[in-house]
Amino acid sequence: MELRIFKVKKVLTSAMGIAKNVYGDNYYTDPAYFINRVKDAMVCSECGESTFNLYPPEFVAVKEGGKPYLECAKCGNISHL
Repeated sequence: MELRIFKVKKVLTSAMGIAKNVYGDNYYTDPAYFINRVKDAMVCSECGESTFNLYPPEFVAVKEGGKPYLECAKCGNISHL
């Protein structure tokens, strides 16, 4: 599992690190829930890859959808957390 964050050019590899970075202060309300949510989402439904790029908050889909969006590094499939 690997998440590449475009804006800060950081690579996260643990579910806890990804959850803390993506969900911010909300993470602390229920850490187990957010860690499990990340683990479930970090396998591409199209190709099975587990390396993703995280779109920055300024990205149109993130602004309009209000969710963190991921793009599979292998096939380009887009999903959200």
